[in-house]
Amino acid sequence: MPITEDITLYASWGSNLFARAYDATNAEGSKGGTISVDGTNFYADAPFWANENAARTLTAKADEGYAFVKWIKDSPTGETVSTNASLSFTFTGEVTYIAVFEVSAPDSTPTPTATPTPGTSATPVTTPTSGTPTTPAPTPTPVPTPTPEPSTVKKVQAKKSLKLTAPKIKKATYLWQYRTGKTGAWLSVRKGTKQKLSVKATMALDGYQYRCQVKSPAGTISYTDIYELYIYEPLKVRKQPKWGKICLPGTKRTISITAQGASSYQWVTRPNGSSPWTKIEGATGASYVVDVQEGMNNRQYACEISGKAGTARSKAAVVKIAPWPKVKITRQPQWKKPVTSGSPVTLRVKALNAETYQWYYRTSKNGAWIIMGGETKTTLTFPAPANGNGYQYKCTAKGKGGTVDSKPVTLKVVTP
Repeated sequence: MPITEDITLYASWGSNLFARAYDATNAEGSKGGTISVDGTNFYADAPFWANENAARTLTAKADEGYAFVKWIKDSPTGETVSTNASLSFTFTGEVTYIAVFEVSAPDSTPTPTATPTPGTSATPVTTPTSGTPTTPAPTPTPVPTPTPEPSTVKKVQAKKSLKLTAPKIKKATYLWQYRTGKTGAWLSVRKGTKQKLSVKATMALDGYQYRCQVKSPAGTISYTDIYELYIYEPLKVRKQPKWGKICLPGTKRTISITAQGASSYQWVTRPNGSSPWTKIEGATGASYVVDVQEGMNNRQYACEISGKAGTARSKAAVVKIAPWPKVKITRQPQWKKPVTSGSPVTLRVKALNAETYQWYYRTSKNGAWIIMGGETKTTLTFPAPANGNGYQYKCTAKGKGGTVDSKPVTLKVVTP
């Protein structure tokens, strides 16, 4: 487009808005309903592009036989954000909202029938005012009265799937029911009309209750015990903590653990493999930073994890500390030429891994070494003493890896 006058352009930022329907009764079956965004039907397999900081409204509509339950965020086990079918919010960035639907409760109320008065016939006979009695009225078919609902609740654990079985009665009909908690209306399980029921264990079904309504050929209705699902992820250490390479004292080392089904972490330590474990105060994350100090060689660290499936302890990470590198003289002090009294003498030394230096002298080859106060550098300069012929000088280098002396230098002082 040719530009013939000044124009102003505005940039608009947007992100993906994801929304999908979720059938809490059968996560792999029907979704249970549809979703619209601002009145427009939403296709769950493709994101909806929306401008940021704009007002949006998601509306959930249940399919026939289903009821809307709630809106949750990010995943089927995410936080509940609303129980209203219409959800209004300000869109600030990429997000996923899930509409949860459940199968509606069926109308299973038995039809009440009249109960005969005690002592009278259950088949009344109509007697006209004159003539022969008419044919007795047909006896109404009795409507079965359900037995009392079960009061026994059995908690059943499930890792991947759960199989429930009702008593086998010849020619009986079965209707499996569920509810989302300890209270609330019982709902029919879709396709739950067989003696056995298989339930796929997902965290979204944790705490759900199931029972089976059994109707005998005679019309008697009874119920199985109530089975309450206790679903958990098996507790397992996926990645054990390891110490890794040998390190030096004064450094820091991070050890970590990766675990499945863990909701809490506690790091513990002990000085060696036979001592009891001690908890480390405040070390409650999936990783821990060890401040390596001298004397910690072979100390052990482990992580105790816990979750719905129980508790477990990881393998131990064993501290491996390298010895400090040795101090080594790489340049020896030297002075070979004769010197006159009062002339300057300079001696130099070099050492690897040394942290301090100290120069010494003695007046003879077999005499005691005397410290030279203030002479703590790699270079020593001094005037040759008048009576210093035969004096010896050396430097002591110290570091974490030890102490080492240089070779002695013998001074030859001559008379001018």
